[in-house]
Amino acid sequence: LFGTVWGIYHAMMAISAEGAATLDKVAGPVGEALIMTAVGLAENARQVAAVMQHAPSDIGFTAREIVETGRLAHRPWYRPAGADDRAAVEAALAQVGLSDHINAEVSDLSGGQQRRVLIARALAGRPDMLIMDEPTAGVDVASQDVLAEVLHRLSGEGTTMLIVTHEMNFAQDVSQRVMMFDGGRVVEEGEPARIFNQPEHERTRAFLSSIL
Repeated sequence: LFGTVWGIYHAMMAISAEGAATLDKVAGPVGEALIMTAVGLAENARQVAAVMQHAPSDIGFTAREIVETGRLAHRPWYRPAGADDRAAVEAALAQVGLSDHINAEVSDLSGGQQRRVLIARALAGRPDMLIMDEPTAGVDVASQDVLAEVLHRLSGEGTTMLIVTHEMNFAQDVSQRVMMFDGGRVVEEGEPARIFNQPEHERTRAFLSSIL
């Protein structure tokens, strides 16, 4: 489906609850299927990174400490972080506009900033592809705009993103391709303008007419 064209980002949207459950299960298999040269879990982790919905905000971690965990696949567990790791962490936080909050506790950050910390953690591993689960869930409109700017910039830098979302406006704004799921299957796939304005599948038309 994706081939070897990097810098493209897809939005995956579930029409039904069953479809959403299927999306929750595909991140691992999709990552392994895309990376045909993978030689193990560590290699997969270096090439495909996942961005979860929630940061661990209640245990006193700083943004730096959270993002540093994105470097663990690049060294043996017993080796402390080196200069390259520290540089990758600082660069990742700069990419998402959080350099000024590098030593801030995650619990003190807004929801949108916490989401960007998670994206920075994934970027610190310098992956070829990011898989994001509902990156705008629980985030205010202003923070959604900032996230959209970050995703546009990452795409321009050659990062491929696979985004699972139920936010139709966000999907239209940031995606270059959209996939609609229903009952665990892709029922329609194409450019956002066509999917949202001229959907071909009956289930897609019914779903979009109910929410737009």
